[in-house]
Amino acid sequence: MRRYGNVLLNAKEANLSKRSVVIVTQIFTVDKSQLDEFIGKLSPNRVLQILDGINLLTMPRDAG
Repeated sequence: MRRYGNVLLNAKEANLSKRSVVIVTQIFTVDKSQLDEFIGKLSPNRVLQILDGINLLTMPRDAG
């Protein structure tokens, strides 16, 4: 699913087994106790890309 603001993650990136997509409209919180095992860590650049996508959703737009 290629949508504006989503971030495509490559296989092997952050130890992922296959290509994955961060869908910024479907991000939600989970309690840390619900997580089983550590998979990997995203690079700071990828985290910034995800935050940029979230900002697209939360920043006010010009009405003009």
